[in-house]
Amino acid sequence: MSSDGYLDPRTRRTRAALGRAMAQMVVEAPLAQVSVAALCRAAGVHRTTFYKHFSTVTELAGAVLGELFERIDALDAGSFRTEWLEDLLDHAADRRRAYAALVGPDGDPSLTRAVTDRLIEAAGRTLVPLESVTVLGTDAPTVARVMGFASYGALEAVLLGADPRVTARAFVEGLPAPLVEVLVGR
Repeated sequence: MSSDGYLDPRTRRTRAALGRAMAQMVVEAPLAQVSVAALCRAAGVHRTTFYKHFSTVTELAGAVLGELFERIDALDAGSFRTEWLEDLLDHAADRRRAYAALVGPDGDPSLTRAVTDRLIEAAGRTLVPLESVTVLGTDAPTVARVMGFASYGALEAVLLGADPRVTARAFVEGLPAPLVEVLVGR
């Protein structure tokens, strides 16, 4: 990618082909069993081309999760909304098979942790206005960690087949009333 954000069409096509191959392969075998050679065969690209774009299979898997990360990062400071969570969970449901293989219960632990860390950061952004306030008897960073891990739990439930809308409502309804007032009732 150039410094102005332009991505050559060939690069876009190659990365898309590798991403599609990854999404298909992890449904059939665990990420640890996916090889660069098999990915290249499935994507119709040369091994050298793979390494021009990615250092490892796990790095490619992280790129496949890129859209999920973008949706997580879309949660703005101080603006937790049920709609954001519904959108995130709907997106995950649409890509359930590949995402479950990458970050579900049997997924790659480092990728699962990367998603969870992003969710913790997003929850922390929603609590920025409260950094100096005690919420539920503890500090905002602790609440952010709890919300981040709970958000991952909601995501995992959807990856295992739960309805995204029902899961989002259950998540919000399961939050303690003082937190809901702070996050949603502003």
